[in-house]
Amino acid sequence: MKFLQSINNKMIWLAVYALLLFLCFGCASKDVQQDTAVVDTAVEEETETSLTPTRTKNIAFAIESEDIFCICDGEKYGYLKKTGEEITYYTYDMAYPFSEGLACVMVDGKYGFINENGEEAIPFIYEDAAPFQDGLAYFATEEEYGFMDKDGTPVFYLDCDSISSFKEGFAYFSIDGRYGYLDKTGQVVIDAEYSDADYFQDGLAFVEIDGYKGAVNAKGEIVIPVQYDSISRDNEYIFATCGEETEYYSLTGDVIPQEVYANHVNAENEDDEYMHLQEELDGIYDDVVFFEDGSYCLKEGEDTFLYNTEQELIYENHGVDGTVSISWLEYGYKIEDDDTIFLIDKCGKEIITAACDYASHDIYSDYKNSILKQYDSDTPDRILLLEKNDETDISDVLLKNSITPKIELYWKLTNGKPMDILNTENEVVNVKKFATWGESDYRKTAKLYDVLQNGRPLLYCMEEPAIQQSFPLSDSALYGIKDNQLQCLVSGEECGGSLRGDYVCFFKDMESGKNLIGNQGSAGGFVGIATYGRIYDYETGNANLIFSYEWIMQSAGNYAEEDLYNNAHLFYDENDNPYTLDAILDAETVQEYLVNEERVSKEIYENACERYRCFTLFE
Repeated sequence: MKFLQSINNKMIWLAVYALLLFLCFGCASKDVQQDTAVVDTAVEEETETSLTPTRTKNIAFAIESEDIFCICDGEKYGYLKKTGEEITYYTYDMAYPFSEGLACVMVDGKYGFINENGEEAIPFIYEDAAPFQDGLAYFATEEEYGFMDKDGTPVFYLDCDSISSFKEGFAYFSIDGRYGYLDKTGQVVIDAEYSDADYFQDGLAFVEIDGYKGAVNAKGEIVIPVQYDSISRDNEYIFATCGEETEYYSLTGDVIPQEVYANHVNAENEDDEYMHLQEELDGIYDDVVFFEDGSYCLKEGEDTFLYNTEQELIYENHGVDGTVSISWLEYGYKIEDDDTIFLIDKCGKEIITAACDYASHDIYSDYKNSILKQYDSDTPDRILLLEKNDETDISDVLLKNSITPKIELYWKLTNGKPMDILNTENEVVNVKKFATWGESDYRKTAKLYDVLQNGRPLLYCMEEPAIQQSFPLSDSALYGIKDNQLQCLVSGEECGGSLRGDYVCFFKDMESGKNLIGNQGSAGGFVGIATYGRIYDYETGNANLIFSYEWIMQSAGNYAEEDLYNNAHLFYDENDNPYTLDAILDAETVQEYLVNEERVSKEIYENACERYRCFTLFE
């Protein structure tokens, strides 16, 4: 691509990126110690459980559920009670967090289940398995696949290409890249007629037809028309967007007039009791900071006071540690002074002590997870703790859709089986992507899509760290099968930093109505930034590039003066006005638009891009 070619030496940028990662995250030791990690817990009466890691040696990643930590040292998995009592040491090649009293684990390539004492509850005889949800767990052997109960007894068998876990009594399944729903007896209750589907939540499930989204109820009735570009929900409303317009629905699918929604938001703001309290305190203290949950921090001179939502004092500092900064973290608060950083919960109890020099707490926005991060630069020890919210299902944290053995090549890939993957030139691809499919610290999606509507679905795979850093990191790819060989058709890799990379997506040709595949992303550095996309037709069985677009903004010094002068009308200023001959040679920054790698006017670029509509996926 033209923009990336203008960066003289890409390796320099990659080296800079690697250096930044090193500076940000340090060097993690890969040596496996034999000491058992201890995680202490304090439970405040009528408050949330807080975590106090007192020793983090060996723990690279931990996910909590049902008062048990599923821990990983980077290679093997084990379990600790939140009291720090060991259940099993680093024993398993793969392990899921506990769900409904059992944990799905894998040893020597075979899956089984253990109980809370670490004892075998269901034998290790399965080629694939997933955690229990709604009392059922998916299993697969070489001969059959279906769902079992907690005694390991098969409840029903399946004959589909992919299956999700159960939620609210339903699981979505796919046949030939089309999605429907079945109930806990294995009966189909909604036919496989949708191009994509998601879990039921509050009695509704989001579905897609040909790139447009809507919602159905448990009877299969369309409650929200399948006509929107995107659809999402919060705790009170469903938001359905088409173009620039957003329409509002209740969680039961009733239309909410826009003025009613606006009045509701305004009324919430007007009734906010904390606004009145802030007005009162502003006249007394030097600084008043209110947090989203209604707690607040007061400063007067060198004194700092922190009050919770009940207006109870939970932390104070009288200047003894220098300048103090307090940040609200939903689960608690981050306290920073001149020398230390530590976390406290909503009752003022320390979660992560000041022994570390880096501590943070994030909410994984899509899945309502509380994530605690601690790092001590003086030692190689680092811990990541994922505290599962009561509203969050294990399936939302981990792989929630299983490819079944019915499509053997796709199943092997998502199971991490060794196999050759060809590109569209029939060359073996050395694919690092999805080498970590067996690791639980990655959020993964594997779904089948009938892109060409010919009954031969493509496999979409995406993985990203369960805990994202400041810049996005992800791998994505689309696979097809040709001549009984698995082919990688298009891939994307977000690498973080300023060179962000791209991700796989689907497009629709609005003129022909044909569905297409491609990727889009962005790149940047000290010399400029760019956004770009590539679109491929897959009708012949190979990914053939049919359209590419790119927007670039960079220093005018990257162009020859002759090029700038002769093409002034195709270079744009910061206000998107084309340069004149008189102004172009004095320009510091220029924008340009490219279609199929040729510089064009902004109007031609926008008209060409409008032909191809990118649509989002349920992940």
